[in-house]
Amino acid sequence: MKINVINLINSPKKYSSRSSYPINKPALKSSTSSSIFNEFQTSYNQNTNTVNFINNNSKKKFKINLKLVLISAVALAAGILLLTKLFKQGKIKPEVKKTDETIEFLKTKYNNIINEFPEDKQYYETLAKSIGLNPGEEFKLSSVVGSKQLEKLINNFTMQDFTVGKNLEGVKNNIYRVNLHNHTQASDGKLSVEAFLEQSRKWADRIASKVNDNKPAFTIGITDHDTLDGCKQAVKIISENPDKYKNLSVVLGSEISVSYINPKDVIRPVNFELIGYGLNPFDEELNKLLDNLKNSRLNAIIDLLNNCKEKFGFKYDFNIEDTKFFHANLKNVRTNGVLNLAGEYLEHKALFTEFINSINSKIIPANAQKLDTNKIFRSLGDEFYMQLDSGKFANIDRNKYISSFYKDVLSKILKERNILNNGNISEFNKIFDMTLSSNDISIIKTAVENALPTINKTNGIIIEPSQLFEAMEKGTKTGFFGMAHPALIQLNGKFDKIANNYSHNSSPERLQYCKDRYFNCEENLVYRVFDYLKKTSNGLFKASEINYQSYNSDMSEHWKKYMQEIADKPEFRLLHTGGVDCHKPSIFKKHKFLSLQEIAENNLEDIVKDSLRK
Repeated sequence: MKINVINLINSPKKYSSRSSYPINKPALKSSTSSSIFNEFQTSYNQNTNTVNFINNNSKKKFKINLKLVLISAVALAAGILLLTKLFKQGKIKPEVKKTDETIEFLKTKYNNIINEFPEDKQYYETLAKSIGLNPGEEFKLSSVVGSKQLEKLINNFTMQDFTVGKNLEGVKNNIYRVNLHNHTQASDGKLSVEAFLEQSRKWADRIASKVNDNKPAFTIGITDHDTLDGCKQAVKIISENPDKYKNLSVVLGSEISVSYINPKDVIRPVNFELIGYGLNPFDEELNKLLDNLKNSRLNAIIDLLNNCKEKFGFKYDFNIEDTKFFHANLKNVRTNGVLNLAGEYLEHKALFTEFINSINSKIIPANAQKLDTNKIFRSLGDEFYMQLDSGKFANIDRNKYISSFYKDVLSKILKERNILNNGNISEFNKIFDMTLSSNDISIIKTAVENALPTINKTNGIIIEPSQLFEAMEKGTKTGFFGMAHPALIQLNGKFDKIANNYSHNSSPERLQYCKDRYFNCEENLVYRVFDYLKKTSNGLFKASEINYQSYNSDMSEHWKKYMQEIADKPEFRLLHTGGVDCHKPSIFKKHKFLSLQEIAENNLEDIVKDSLRK
């Protein structure tokens, strides 16, 4: 029953503001009002789902359906639980409303940068336009470092600022302030771009809370192999929440593989890498060059696989899909070394196929399901290289550690299927004494060597530095380049084990030149490369990674010292850059995972939660 009493009550009685209707009030003066009130009570008792009440001030009718309220409450609770779950999974992000104060801070920071480095203004405007920001919103990218700003920063940085330390001393003492060499999942790194920025941001915030000087809290570079894709992502991520990265300075770049092929100086290509700093990741000419390089390498790998498949009589299923699982650089087709990696894949796949064939014929019962070679091989991903980087096979012969790896993998599979037991374990172990024949290894090695580029036939697989510089000149002309880990330059000399003789890669003409002047041939070749870079770059070659943090312990100190002498020569005067060359899920190590002890000792729990292998 529904009673509309609004137009019937004439009583001037004022109801208490604390009561929604006057059930506990004295009887209304009017008999009409009294009867209406009684009828109202009857209506309420008969239908608890609908309540009509009077608000004397507003004179409005309110209807509350208890059933709908209950349903709505349940739906609201379910919605909150779902949103909470999605938020924890990172599938939704809270909208961060910037206060006027925050925006003013970012604008002031940006204006200070532009006032000091007006040459970088166009860089910010180009980046902002490329990601769809409106004119005037360039301040959202104030954490990105332009090339002119970076040059000044590098001049102010000391060797100590680049230092991580063998035992993370630079981290423990909060002196680790800059790292301009890192890789993300855009090439062969383990961290996504977002996770990389998050970890870097947390470290920057820590430094900012402990150190107060005229240097940025922390400066980090994204320098993926032969691609700018990671940098494109980074620009967008930073622009969406610029205040979050206010203590972090980000350098956009790439580690680009190049080769020196001057026939007057060398017999074979001299391979090395140049790191670009302050690059525009949306530069069409630069992206076109790198995309063409990737496609040429991919075609070369496919030709290599097909060639070997035919030479082995098609008994091994070599295929391009396998390679994408085998190593990150084969998946993304990055670096000059992809053909050598493809050669390693060929060796692994052939040997793994032999292991599987033997297990299927000697260990698996006739009525049981056989092992699937391709399925298992692909399921392993790059686990072999992960274990290799961990040092697990440090003191084991190469052939033995390959066999040891696959033995561990396949024994677990067979044990899970309750097939491996005391009766067949001896036969199983014998299988892994098998190696590829010298003829098989020779077929693979020869095929790879024939696929590699020469100074007269590059097939687009390698590019010369001059091609890179030309692309930069045609494009947006932002940024500069430096020699990456100079002591690792591949001079491509060869050591003949049989003759116990080392042959230099220098041309006969260059060898005679060095002999006549009592020059060291290798040192002279390095000088020639640096001289070529300086003269052909139109001012783009400005740095060398003298403060590289991840040389192996057996790297020659003389060679590292010579690289610094080259960089400091009056005719070069190169900036001293540096970095860790991180590939694993932390910004503190190159190819090693942080241990639980290292994380605890350096209070890194909140910074590198994903650094441990699961």
